[in-house]
Amino acid sequence: MNMETKRYKPVHPILRKLINFFWVNTGELPALNHKLLPIKNPDLIINISPQPVSLDDGKTETRLRSIYFTGIMDKFRFVWKRAAGPIELIGVSFLPAGFFPFFEIPLSEFKNSVIDLDLLNPLLAERILEQVTKPKAIGLKIQALEQELLNQLHLNRIIDPKLVQLTQKF
Repeated sequence: MNMETKRYKPVHPILRKLINFFWVNTGELPALNHKLLPIKNPDLIINISPQPVSLDDGKTETRLRSIYFTGIMDKFRFVWKRAAGPIELIGVSFLPAGFFPFFEIPLSEFKNSVIDLDLLNPLLAERILEQVTKPKAIGLKIQALEQELLNQLHLNRIIDPKLVQLTQKF
């Protein structure tokens, strides 16, 4: 089992106020089954791997799409299931108050849940997946993800594009 996890701090000053870090998991994994641990922040997860991820809550097994997020978890939930093979996951670990500006839905709506992003915002899911799968280098994938998140803040009228251009110069 050869697995590597790297963390990247957001580059853009506005994103530093909303996102704790980006993370990337790459490598080869055997079949994987594990529980979700309690966490105090939501994560957006992009599965670029050829193998899908499924969740099993003990009653039903749900196959997740390529982009999904975890809400705040206050207890052990779900079992993740993956087939053996190569893995490439990119994640965004939001600060506790960092989720709302991007999605404009209170995080409490998703407590103890895992939700496919395209059920919440199909256009954003499509844009992120398109931009993140284009470049080969991880650094370029993270840059593309940062740009899509900044674009979403602009679409949600959270930030002015002129402010984004100005702060990118620093």
